[in-house]
Amino acid sequence: MNYTEQLNHGGVMHNFRKLLYALLSSTLLFGCKPTSESQNSNTTETLNLIYVDQKESDLKSYSFLADDNPAFKEITFESSIKFFTEGYSGILYYGKVGCPWCERAVPILNAVAKDNNISIYYIDANKGMGETRAEREENYKNLSKYISDSFQEDSNGKKGMFVPDVIAVKNGKMVAYHVSLVDDYDINKNDQLSESQKQELYNIYQQMINKTK
Repeated sequence: MNYTEQLNHGGVMHNFRKLLYALLSSTLLFGCKPTSESQNSNTTETLNLIYVDQKESDLKSYSFLADDNPAFKEITFESSIKFFTEGYSGILYYGKVGCPWCERAVPILNAVAKDNNISIYYIDANKGMGETRAEREENYKNLSKYISDSFQEDSNGKKGMFVPDVIAVKNGKMVAYHVSLVDDYDINKNDQLSESQKQELYNIYQQMINKTK
């Protein structure tokens, strides 16, 4: 299966034969200013976002991210919704430390971001969507309006958001997404992706970045 041929109308669809990490709590999910300049021009100062202090970010806790200056800028969940409501462009990464698939995706996403001289906007799923159930439900509802096409089914057939979920946004519209890693990778058989699998995932992320330009 050639993933580089599957980016179309906002999605990379593939067969989930592996366990994925659901985002947030079981109450919501199941299971682990407009500008013509895109994120690729590195104009983050033009975006009205709330950034998480790097000292409070858990990026350095990703096991396989051997980079003291990764290409990630952590933002709040509410700020990620602004990409859609305020017409921003960029790459959003929803994930969390401790998710095996996230741990393996982050170094590859970091590499392609650095090769393109862009930042990836990181939303830490461990921090949740709000303090109260009502806040979480409202925030989840708001986000679902924009990225529900990326949601996957759990073992009971219920759809929800799973991580790692990488979203490409252009002028407030989701133009591509990718969930998990690559289809032929089995974490139960191999601890790490092969070089060809890493290249495949790199190519997927590169195509997503191209769609934000």
